[in-house]
Amino acid sequence: MNSSRSTLEHMTTVLMGLPFPAALMDGEGTFLTVNGSWISQENYYPASGMSSGPGGNLLALCLYAGTNGGLYAHAAILRVLQGQEDSLVLPYGGTEHSRSRPLELHIGRLPASEPLFLVRIHDASAEQFERDRTRLLDLMTQGRPRQELLQEIAQMVEHLHPAGRCAVLLLDGHTLRVGAAPRIPEAFLSGFDGLDVRERLAALPAVPGTEYTQDLSQHPYWGPYLQAGDMQAFPVCASLPVFDRSQRLVGALALCLPADAPISDTTGELLKQAQHLTSIVIEHDALIRELEHRALHDDLTGLPNRALFDDRLQRELDRAAPEGRPVAVLFLDIDDFKAINDAGGHNTGDAVLGEVARRLRACLKPGETLARFAGDEFVAILPDTAAPEAVERAAGMSDALRGGFTVAGRDVFIMMSIGIAVSSGSDGDAQTLQRHADVAMYRAKTLRTGTELFESELPQRATQRLELLSHLRRAEELGELALHFQPQMNLDTGQPVGAEALIRWQHPQLGLVSPAEFIPLAEDSGLIIPIGRWVLAEACRQGLDLLGRAPGLARIAVNVSALQFAREDFVDMVAEVLRDTCFPPQCLELELTERIVMRDVDSAVRRMQALRDLGVSIALDDFGTGFSSLSYLPNLPLNVLKIDRSFVAGAADGRTLPIVRAIMSMAEQFGFDVIAEGIETAGHVQAMLDVGCRFGQGYHFARPAPAAELWPAPVPGPRR
Repeated sequence: MNSSRSTLEHMTTVLMGLPFPAALMDGEGTFLTVNGSWISQENYYPASGMSSGPGGNLLALCLYAGTNGGLYAHAAILRVLQGQEDSLVLPYGGTEHSRSRPLELHIGRLPASEPLFLVRIHDASAEQFERDRTRLLDLMTQGRPRQELLQEIAQMVEHLHPAGRCAVLLLDGHTLRVGAAPRIPEAFLSGFDGLDVRERLAALPAVPGTEYTQDLSQHPYWGPYLQAGDMQAFPVCASLPVFDRSQRLVGALALCLPADAPISDTTGELLKQAQHLTSIVIEHDALIRELEHRALHDDLTGLPNRALFDDRLQRELDRAAPEGRPVAVLFLDIDDFKAINDAGGHNTGDAVLGEVARRLRACLKPGETLARFAGDEFVAILPDTAAPEAVERAAGMSDALRGGFTVAGRDVFIMMSIGIAVSSGSDGDAQTLQRHADVAMYRAKTLRTGTELFESELPQRATQRLELLSHLRRAEELGELALHFQPQMNLDTGQPVGAEALIRWQHPQLGLVSPAEFIPLAEDSGLIIPIGRWVLAEACRQGLDLLGRAPGLARIAVNVSALQFAREDFVDMVAEVLRDTCFPPQCLELELTERIVMRDVDSAVRRMQALRDLGVSIALDDFGTGFSSLSYLPNLPLNVLKIDRSFVAGAADGRTLPIVRAIMSMAEQFGFDVIAEGIETAGHVQAMLDVGCRFGQGYHFARPAPAAELWPAPVPGPRR
């Protein structure tokens, strides 16, 4: 007996020092003692008779514990008291006051000769918040829309403070919008949505910190909405401003509360974390929108690019086909644009292209599309436009450009060659229609007529393509194909770490044929399959020599076409080439574009993993310019991301610096190396080093050239 009393006294002493509400219970379910924390917060942790001393019964706890009623909680507690279970955890509702935080009831047996049990009330806010935060981050990686993510945040906050109702507000320019508010009535939300904060600055906190409005009914803006929105029971509002990385106000996190449900210190700290998560979600969405816009728009003019144009043209053809309505495509190309660049430099050329885009866009009607493909090529879609009207519209576009331009004090006069193709209304082939417009444009340029309408007979351009294809079929056999290599450099040391193999075609009569001309021809005809195998084998053969003469060289990169990668035997072909050439797999890097990977992600991942199993590295080329979703990146078996040259060029003057930083951050998170493409100046080098990019390639280091010209002798070791 004395031993039992001594144990109880010892346990009581320990109990009194605990920082959380706790009590001792005997095997009959009677409370023996409670600590000061429980007594001081009796309103939150009720148990009959406990504040005045021992003697309270567990039935008082059962009224508030569990989710299936008091009888269920009572039975669960008895199983612990009777030794059937060692411990239990139940949700704990408590009084109306305890709705201000998620609580748990913990009961467990203590090591003592007589049955003795520790009862404690645990504030589960942090654990609940961590579970919600993990779910939110999972949804972000899945690419869920911003509205769904903000809805999750609002529910996170309401989990932290079950008595409250949360709203996430967004600042769109000077207008306040409701991003999410799962439990706030629409009538009350109407006071938020569309509010111009320039006129009502008090509607949104404009300084860091948390603002508390103790009585919304007295607020000049929200008072009238309390009655309409059934929000009289929530007069208190805590508002946390949300800022982006540049400390620009982008929204607010608002929590409306009953007057008798204060925010605990723990909940307050977690609310600040929810505030930060809101900022992350908003910036994540802005980055994705920017990347998606860049993937579908030309950086210089802001016009749709080829990918977006293709999609819109097919949609127009699909809409027109059932009723047989015509769709016209105009292919526009500036005559002698190279002379403009040569005379005034690329800045002048860019300024001219920007003005051409502005004038051509002004010629469009609602529902029409103007896109820039590349260089000085523009393409327009004119729905419901037959051939005669399309010719008139082309003349109007030519007239819009005849006035000339003044760029940097220089007068520039241009002419355009325009090719027109019109669908019959039943043919829904977007590629054929574009190709016909392209053929007509080349005819207009060749004949110097300004505008040509595609005709059904075989045009001159098509004849030229057939002749070129005939030459290309024998190019490998006649030894006309060659590889040039462009070094990939360590930006810190200036030493080569890799080399990208690039195909060249030197024809005895046609001269050096541009890859931009013969690669699409090879892909259209299927010749890219044997040519691609030759490139891979030749790169491995020459790569063996390069690896021996350039000690710092660790990889040879080879581009892969969509047609090659889609073949079932592609991985086997790569393995066969590696065996035949004895090239080390770990030194081979295959470059895929985003478009190749995103055509069929599941199949692409299987092939990429099979290549990785061979020991081959995989690089994602031109990252950010295709169709990839950020949610796929963690699932792709990649080694390298290659930053597109457009982002590198823009990073030097700050235009694309946030995007490059974001790419670097993602690459670091997923363990990818990063190579910057198109480094042409020392400024580009420094910009990449500033964001932590260690590797790059471009004209600043070397133009593509035969291996013997780039590395005529062994490369020395790194500079000391």
